[in-house]
Amino acid sequence: ILFIIGFTFRMIAIGNIKNFNLAIERPERIVTDGLYKFVRHPSYVGSIVCFVGMSLISMRLTIIYLVFIFFLARAIEEEKLLLDDSEYSDYMSKTGMFMPKFWRKKWVA
Repeated sequence: ILFIIGFTFRMIAIGNIKNFNLAIERPERIVTDGLYKFVRHPSYVGSIVCFVGMSLISMRLTIIYLVFIFFLARAIEEEKLLLDDSEYSDYMSKTGMFMPKFWRKKWVA
């Protein structure tokens, strides 16, 4: 079930990007709609969930750790390309890398 959920999540995230590419390069535009409204790297979240499902089936739990480290390193490298972009900096402050920032709600006194 986790594999199917993760795979579906990844495919929806990839569908939000017009020119999906596996290379780490500066994107033409910053995607902030669809699943990207909630997390900055939803396709990676989907992949991690897929691998968690496969790891639980195969009982090779070290795979979860290795996959998470791989996608974390990749996300950091991608974000280095956008650190000078004020639009992306604002997006980063509102959106979590792999988990939504529900706790970031602004309270009015």
